[in-house]
Formats: sequence, structure tokens, C-alpha cells
Amino acid sequence: MSTLTLSTNSYFYIDFDTKSGFWGTLPTIRYYVESEYPINTFFVDDANLQLFLNGSQYTLYEMFNNMIEHRIMFNVPHIGNWHLIISNPNNNNTAVHYRDNW
Repeated sequence: MSTLTLSTNSYFYIDFDTKSGFWGTLPTIRYYVESEYPINTFFVDDANLQLFLNGSQYTLYEMFNNMIEHRIMFNVPHIGNWHLIISNPNNNNTAVHYRDNW
């Protein structure tokens, strides 16, 4: 399990390069996230990550708001690069623990 401290009103993201599975099926990303204070997590594709980073309007997929602990099982809607964004909307720094394939 990896751990990092997420500063007040900041974020980080984890990249996933998805490829089609058995007989062209779309893959599922499994992730576990736990923190000291509530955080937000959501998935975006490459195009929407760039919009997010530029401060523009973006489309997000599979969002979890104000969670301290949760398991994510995200069925990607299309093949490509996906990014799990973990953001801290709080006024406190928080330790975030995360791992894939729970």
C-alpha cells in the first residue's frame, strides 16, 4: 500500500493504460483508497485530464465525494489512458493510502 500526504485543496492522479481484455472486453480498474479526512476521487480519460489540469470544464466518470475509505471498481467505457484523481477539498492536510487490485 502506498501513502502520501495530500495538502489542503490539492490533488494527485494515478495513470492507467487500459487495453482490451479477453475477446475484446473492456477492462475493470480496481482501487482502494483510505484517508484521514474525507476526500474526493474520480476517473477521467486523457482529454478530460488535460481540461481538468487547465482549469477548464471537463467530464468525469465514477465520482466518490467526501469518502474516508472506499473500494473502486471502475469499468472503463473505452480503451485508452485513464486517470484516477484523488483530491483533498478540506482545510487540513491528510494522509492518503492507496493500492490497486484489492
